[in-house]
Amino acid sequence: MPLPTILSAILGLSTPWKVTNLSFSNNYKRLEISVDFSQEDNPACQQCGALDQCTEKESCSWFNKDFFSYETYLHSRSPRNPCCSTGGKIIPPWVQKGSKFVAI
Repeated sequence: MPLPTILSAILGLSTPWKVTNLSFSNNYKRLEISVDFSQEDNPACQQCGALDQCTEKESCSWFNKDFFSYETYLHSRSPRNPCCSTGGKIIPPWVQKGSKFVAI
């Protein structure tokens, strides 16, 4: 099974999220993961369920100091749906409750 598929499962990714790039340094004990979402299948608003309205897609990064004994940096665009008065920020799967990834 390809490593991006394995990491997608571990991170809890499902459509539209996908691992797009990996960089691994055994010497530095460091893993870099890039995740993105499909433009054709934007994430639904987690507050009202609205689809296909993502407008903002700012680049964000998260850090986990011990992801399989490696410092791990995860990079992704962070979508936002303008449908809700609270801003409609989409919370990606890797920062859901219990996750050890923190925004940097």
